[in-house]
Amino acid sequence: MNLDPNYLIAELKLPGSIADSFKSWNLHLLTTTLAERCREALTVLTPGYCRNLLADFPEVDGAADALEPLLEQVRSSEALQSWLLVEVALWVHDVALSSAPKLPTGTLEVLLGKEGNALFDLLVALSTVPQWYATYQRIGVPEHYARNALGVLVKEISFFHSANGYWGFGRNLHWYRHFIKGKLFSIGRFEYMVREAAPWVPAVFRNKHTGELVLMARDGWFFTHDGYRLALDRPLAEAEFVSSLMQNDKVIRGTKIDPRGFALLDKKVELPADDFEALMKPYELTAEIHIPGGGGMTMEKVQASLKEAREFFPRYMGWKVPFFWCVSWVFNPEIAAEMPQSNIAALQSRCYLAPRDSTADSGLIFVFGRSDGDWHDYPEKTSLQRAFLNILRRGGTLKNGVMVIDDAGIDAFRPGFYQK
Repeated sequence: MNLDPNYLIAELKLPGSIADSFKSWNLHLLTTTLAERCREALTVLTPGYCRNLLADFPEVDGAADALEPLLEQVRSSEALQSWLLVEVALWVHDVALSSAPKLPTGTLEVLLGKEGNALFDLLVALSTVPQWYATYQRIGVPEHYARNALGVLVKEISFFHSANGYWGFGRNLHWYRHFIKGKLFSIGRFEYMVREAAPWVPAVFRNKHTGELVLMARDGWFFTHDGYRLALDRPLAEAEFVSSLMQNDKVIRGTKIDPRGFALLDKKVELPADDFEALMKPYELTAEIHIPGGGGMTMEKVQASLKEAREFFPRYMGWKVPFFWCVSWVFNPEIAAEMPQSNIAALQSRCYLAPRDSTADSGLIFVFGRSDGDWHDYPEKTSLQRAFLNILRRGGTLKNGVMVIDDAGIDAFRPGFYQK
């Protein structure tokens, strides 16, 4: 492994911006990281490894063949092997080597060409697999969960090919560091992340006697007149309401969230503190849901995933999940209105929804594979793409939403359960 900046710059024909920042990196930290964390990544260069890894996934037939010439090139190049480990350290292990920004796309395009650079990104992605297999074995999680995670990665490979016409991988490599850290698990249709609740998750209270779930806006949230969060790209002066939340030993007072996903701005709600318990405390671990793409999100698969996850965490992590939550463009109520018979609408109706502050391009990259340019030029090949464009044409809003679901909701799992 040769990390001499001048050597790599010359051998890999790195662009000037990368070359300049590379010289300022903390090479001692990089060397230590590569030695301690990243050596397993080179397993991907073992002859037959990539082909065997992808053999059971027909949706990526052709990817292994496309990789073979690049693999031969990397095996014979110390510079490319070193750079493979550099990208693993930066993208996967999130090592802060300097104040310089992350590597941009196209780092190796001069040397490998556009498609070759995309294949190198795919090689980096595949190099993460033996790392998370090793982690799962160490923490006692059964191997089939590691294979489930591989299935998620394969879907991303397939999506990239469909969107671009050649094999490669998108630049969301950082997501896979969570598998390697033992914080992310693919359980049925969903993925589940172990983390503290994000600041955009509402305060969650449950009635000790009836089990009723009540979500309240956190203190200092900015709202528009319709009860949705003010968009992140809008000035605060446009907000028409700012929430407050107060709790003492007698009462919980604040702005209630309607289960359909908007705040009730016209009245303050008071909950007797003796009757309601907070399900989320500061610094307490929760389980965040991530929804991989690929369709097939039937309600049977969703409920099965939630039930399995509910058993997974006590068994392998040693703690019970008080509720599951997710933030996604999937929970934009305007999508359900456009597609009332869809799986998205069915899922929204079974969860307790809440608003999230968002940007105006929320979901575009996942639905169209891009978020640049004029949306008037975007394709309308799928019903979801048509729904997005219909929302934009009528002046609607693309936004994220939050969903929460607890044990009672998982067991009942019927439309309107939280609206009762």
